[in-house]
Amino acid sequence: MGEVANQFSQLKFSIDTLSALGQPNTQISTPITLGSDEIPFLSTAKSYGSLNVMPNTYKIKIVDKFNEITSYRVGTIQYTSSNSYFIQQSYIFEVTDTDDLDFQIIQLIGFGDRTSASGYGTYPIQARYSNSEKYTIYNVKNITIYTNYKISWQNYINDLLSESNLIYLIEETNDGNGIIIRFFDTENSGFPDLNLNIKEIKIQISTGWIE
Repeated sequence: MGEVANQFSQLKFSIDTLSALGQPNTQISTPITLGSDEIPFLSTAKSYGSLNVMPNTYKIKIVDKFNEITSYRVGTIQYTSSNSYFIQQSYIFEVTDTDDLDFQIIQLIGFGDRTSASGYGTYPIQARYSNSEKYTIYNVKNITIYTNYKISWQNYINDLLSESNLIYLIEETNDGNGIIIRFFDTENSGFPDLNLNIKEIKIQISTGWIE
């Protein structure tokens, strides 16, 4: 499991690198170890895992002061263990980078029919940069992130915005399915503007790239 954690860190670095380079059809391969053929001290035991690229698993909704709504569906890469002699764990890769109110949303898109793998051994995740677009949403009143990992997202957003001059509040949505970040128009300073940079990354689990 420690090896998989390191590999997911490398996967994030690879996707961040592709996003920063912004070169169409540039790709990087990252190996993920699903499990081991045999556990060294138990020669007949194997550890297994599964790896899935899942599109549209969480949503980001942005509302401006005129109650106009902009929404994005974003994909996830998920590893789930099936260990014989260790607690079960999952590693989830959901991506949005932000600096004050400059958001980079990385849309992970499963490509072809090779978007899942299970068993043991090592499988490469091929990540390919596809395209990007930029625009600004003015006077943002709130941002809602619908996700199963609310605490992780809340800690992440707090860390990123804690040193900004923005007045904000993060709380759970009424339905309990996500978090909402509320911004406040204090002393008539206006709501903040949100600069969006949408990057599309295609993901495939295979050796080599298959079109």
